[in-house]
Amino acid sequence: MSKDRSTPAVILNTRRLNRFSKGLLCFSFFLTLMAYSLWIYPVFEEVDITNSAVVGVVTSKEYQSITNGQFEKLASYNEGSLSENDFVRYDLHGVQAFKGVIVKFDLNLVPVSEERSG
Repeated sequence: MSKDRSTPAVILNTRRLNRFSKGLLCFSFFLTLMAYSLWIYPVFEEVDITNSAVVGVVTSKEYQSITNGQFEKLASYNEGSLSENDFVRYDLHGVQAFKGVIVKFDLNLVPVSEERSG
């Protein structure tokens, strides 16, 4: 910035700083938009088990702690080491957030010998 305080110099300086601030504002807007898109990118993926948000929820410690015992009981029942009276049907319903995406799951454990629907 020059020490010249003449009117044309002040006007040119103001225009230059004005362009710089507009450019910086546009850059910050696009940077914020890009960061938000990277945060919620699972929204744009297929809605199935391959979605990274679903994978993140299924591999989370909270989900595993809730379902761990139930899957062991189901495996024992399917192997024949657990009687039908000892096996209790288990339905798990929940909602978890992962990377800005809400994942809702309805889990119905059904033994192999029964007909599955859905």
